[in-house]
Amino acid sequence: MEVNLTRRAMAWIIKRELRASSDLQLVLQVIELEEIQTTSQQQHQEPRKSERRFVLSLSDGLLSQQYLRAASKNWFVKSSKLQIDSIVRLTRFVRSFIQKHL
Repeated sequence: MEVNLTRRAMAWIIKRELRASSDLQLVLQVIELEEIQTTSQQQHQEPRKSERRFVLSLSDGLLSQQYLRAASKNWFVKSSKLQIDSIVRLTRFVRSFIQKHL
């Protein structure tokens, strides 16, 4: 079955050119998938919370971008419903940049 990826979707996301939820019917392909350990800062001097999450690289056929999946969605990967070469329809996302400190 032939699938048409949404060309230039990554550029639209990076440039913040998606303005309405109706824009979010983007068809993308998973090209990388990696499980990582994350640590989140808790409020009021509580211990840091650690959890396993998945980072995936999505491609529009031209560009790719990494995304961190919510821990509550890990079951998609663990049940093999989401894997490398899967085709996905992106309907919503939260955009933020993460800097690495060297």
